[in-house]
Amino acid sequence: MGLKKKIYHDIKPMLKKPFLPAVVLITTTIVGTIGYYILWIDEYDATLFDAFYMTFITIATIGYAEIFPLDIFGRIFTVIIALVGISSLFFYVYHCYGKPLYSSNQ
Repeated sequence: MGLKKKIYHDIKPMLKKPFLPAVVLITTTIVGTIGYYILWIDEYDATLFDAFYMTFITIATIGYAEIFPLDIFGRIFTVIIALVGISSLFFYVYHCYGKPLYSSNQ
């Protein structure tokens, strides 16, 4: 069995459970929190809670204004966090509560 098939074979059961989406969502939240903290710590004396809050409102699509101003790198970082975070959030919700729209047995 090739390495690619072995990896797929090992990961396939996790894809059927909400484990993988939860890991991606938690990882995105941690990376987002650390990233915003690094972006803001020197100039605005931000706290980890400020960074976590910004990550949360981005992933949850609440859309409040930024806690502190963002430069171009901060905006690009926000777009990446939003894309990965929102996707993983929907992926998690689908795996927990979603039902297929159709079945191949019909």
